[in-house]
Amino acid sequence: MEPVSRLNKLLEILRQKQAATQTNKTSKNKKTGLSSEKITVEPHAVQHHDIGELKLLVKSRLRHLSPEDIENGTATAQFIDLVLTWEFGVQLLNDPEFITMSKKLQETMLHNKKTKKIITLTLTELIDT
Repeated sequence: MEPVSRLNKLLEILRQKQAATQTNKTSKNKKTGLSSEKITVEPHAVQHHDIGELKLLVKSRLRHLSPEDIENGTATAQFIDLVLTWEFGVQLLNDPEFITMSKKLQETMLHNKKTKKIITLTLTELIDT
């Protein structure tokens, strides 16, 4: 599987996890009666961004990382933050739940053996090339 194909797969996993996080947050707020001010984020339009652009961005931002950073999760954390802001816009960084969501995504991705293998291979190839 090529790095770009794996990157597409990882993007889809991130989208699903982000959507699940938002759904859980909304349902918890309805149950508790709490309201939270949500920032509306719009995904990038396909014609403005492509996977090749993301690949170059990931390579440029993560090239300083070592193989140990891939194994200990540092690269994964930076990758997730980078992809989330690329996909949903930098205004997502202002959301008070962003750090929690990012950490939860990282834990979920690294906990699943199949996903961990995909992200490790993808990051290794992107950083080494």
